[in-house]
Amino acid sequence: MKELREAKGFTHKDFAARINDTLKKRIEDTLREQGKDMRSAWRLRDEVLERVRVRPETVERWEKVGFGVQRGTHAAHKFYSSPAFEALGEVLDTSPDDMDKEMSNRTLQPGDSVVRPIAEGRPALREDARGEAEFLVVPDGFGGTFLKEMQDVTDADYKAIKTYLEEEAAFLEAETEKQIDNFVREQTINMDQEIESLLEEDEPDA
Repeated sequence: MKELREAKGFTHKDFAARINDTLKKRIEDTLREQGKDMRSAWRLRDEVLERVRVRPETVERWEKVGFGVQRGTHAAHKFYSSPAFEALGEVLDTSPDDMDKEMSNRTLQPGDSVVRPIAEGRPALREDARGEAEFLVVPDGFGGTFLKEMQDVTDADYKAIKTYLEEEAAFLEAETEKQIDNFVREQTINMDQEIESLLEEDEPDA
């Protein structure tokens, strides 16, 4: 993404501004389609834009560490179908395949464990000689995660992780089935068109 941005001569600030301009136009188009009187809808437009706008520091973070969502998860599906991501692609005139590096970053998922420094003065059951301890990634119930020291992990945390993983698996299965259905539908349409074309070729000339 950095190479694509620089090829167009955009700074992080320029790029964010163009994404936000694209978002603003889309919001205005949607409001007009809904029959809103634009003379009184500017406030609503600005409120929506404030919730979805992209900031220069966000663009810089995307280039350094990726988009921060794990492929094949609900979070990834939500982000890659978001207005901001679609506007990003429109401004760069590119496809998701051109941003493979940013989309391939591995993120911590519920159930993962990591070793991190512990807070000064806080005892840890599994602290090592370097003052580090093991932490578990736990879902926070609001679509995010947090690290919890292993000694503090409860049965409820493990249950929350199990529920999260089951919901993610169900979501991925549903998305896979949807993609298969769409593929089969497209193939059926193509086949019907080919048959119609062959029938037309075999019809005797009038």
